[in-house]
Amino acid sequence: MRNVKHFLLLSLLLLPACTQVEKRSFQFSLKNETATPLSAGLTKNGPPQEEGWIAPHEVAMMAPQLSDRKWGWVIKPGETKMLGPFTGHFEPNVQAILRIYAGTPTIEEMVSFSRDDPERLDIYLWPGKSAYVIRNVGGRLQYQSAEGGH
Repeated sequence: MRNVKHFLLLSLLLLPACTQVEKRSFQFSLKNETATPLSAGLTKNGPPQEEGWIAPHEVAMMAPQLSDRKWGWVIKPGETKMLGPFTGHFEPNVQAILRIYAGTPTIEEMVSFSRDDPERLDIYLWPGKSAYVIRNVGGRLQYQSAEGGH
C-alpha cells in the first residue's frame, strides 16, 4: 500500500514535466475583398485555455451576459489590417485558428454558425508572420495566402 501511495505521489509530481506546453507567436495581415465587413478573432483547438484565444461558443458558455457583444476585430470592405503579434501557449497537436465571420454578428449569433457555414472561415495558422486575402466566392468565404507572410 505504501508503494502505491509513493507511485501516485511521484506520478502527480512528474505530470507537469510530461506535458509540453509551447509558447508560439503569430502576426498576420487580413485584406477584406468582400462587400461586407468581416469579424475576425483567434481561438485554438485545444488546451490550455487563455485570454485572447477564447472562441465565441466558449464566451457564451462561460459568460452568457456577454452574448450580445461583438467578438474579435472588424475589418471593413477593402481594408487591410495588420494584427499581432499575439502569443499563446499550446500543448502538442493544438493549433492556432484565425476564425472569420461575414458581417458583424454578436457572440450569440456566432454560436449558430456551424463549421461548414459559408459565412464562417477557419484558417489554421503557423507561428510567425502570414498574410491573407479574404473573398466571397459563390456565397462562401474563402481565403488565399498573400505576400507578406512566411
